Amino acid sequence: MSEEVYQKRGIGIYIDLDTLLDTRMGTMMMLDPEQGLVVIDDDSYYCRVEEVFPGFDKKVFDEAYLKRDQSVLEHSAVSNMIFVLKEAVADLKVKVYEHPLYNDVIVYVNIHPYQLSDAEKSDLHGVLRQHLLDMAKIEFIDVSLEDLDCAWVYTHVSHLFMYHFDVWLNARAKALAHRGLPYISLYCPRIFFERKPTEEEIEQLKGWLEVNDFDHFDFIEKTYMPLLQIHFLPVDHFCVINDYAERIGTDNRNEKELS
Repeated sequence: MSEEVYQKRGIGIYIDLDTLLDTRMGTMMMLDPEQGLVVIDDDSYYCRVEEVFPGFDKKVFDEAYLKRDQSVLEHSAVSNMIFVLKEAVADLKVKVYEHPLYNDVIVYVNIHPYQLSDAEKSDLHGVLRQHLLDMAKIEFIDVSLEDLDCAWVYTHVSHLFMYHFDVWLNARAKALAHRGLPYISLYCPRIFFERKPTEEEIEQLKGWLEVNDFDHFDFIEKTYMPLLQIHFLPVDHFCVINDYAERIGTDNRNEKELS
């Protein structure tokens, strides 16, 4: 009987620049620095449920954000997700030591839609290595969320950290329904990208579901559970590093265990 040989491989984490950096802040600071400072100095920015920012016309902001480039990155700052990423890397590093088929942790950083030079990528690589204490390899990818297919996710990562989760879920809806990713965890913000449901709509949903209480994000987590493990994090995790979480008595990571 021939002996089957298994090749060791890395265990990966996906994160993109719009998650790693607060590019919402960067867009505001590019459009109107003075008003941008007013917004990020207010607690409402760190507990918002919609992409609406006081003093900024939504249409103007959305158009600028859609066209975001290096200028936005230059005005952006690291988000609290750097702490979540560091903890996830540390957790997976333990699995590498315990599992005979894993040989390293790899962080895949998606630079899309930004066009970074080799020098800029080298600088970012160095900063991430320092933040992550050299616990993981860092590789750059450049792919739109619409083109980030389930096959790549399945073969490369166990964790997805994604601000614009709605874009990816909408693009991969059929693929997930056909063949889910039940062992993959997606971490994303508790935010309504289209609009927040009205009280009337929520009451209608309660009636249809025959429940007394309804949480939109909890409903999505449970609905997707057979296909994908979605974990919604407070939006302040995806904001510029600040003392908001400390002041309201929470930390910079999900209350659930990263898995």
